[in-house]
Amino acid sequence: MSLTKNNNEAKDNVKYLTTLERQFKNLSSEEGLSTIEETLPSLMNGLQTMQTMARNYKNNDKMQDLISLITDEIADKVEASINISKLFDLSENAEDQLNNARGLMIQGKSILEKWENLFKQAKERMEK
Repeated sequence: MSLTKNNNEAKDNVKYLTTLERQFKNLSSEEGLSTIEETLPSLMNGLQTMQTMARNYKNNDKMQDLISLITDEIADKVEASINISKLFDLSENAEDQLNNARGLMIQGKSILEKWENLFKQAKERMEK
């Protein structure tokens, strides 16, 4: 691959990845699971647009690598929010802690399922 071709590919990557910057910031923020859940639809729409428009991301391997990175980030955020080790460190308000943990687990599961469903829907649309 020539230097010019690599340069053009890098510029193209920056152009399209920049359009997803807000969503990437939301995924990496410390604002909690609600922010992640609200971000998923626009993130998937942006990825679909990028795959359609960006030459470099029409290649399934590149898009798959990017989606894998995003999926890992989402899963890591869900895991960090639930923090299972705290479940076994019950204080005086054990019932409140358990209710809070239960709510976080339900929300975390919902986020992971939503991401999976959005991915499947996007894949079906792209295959048509």
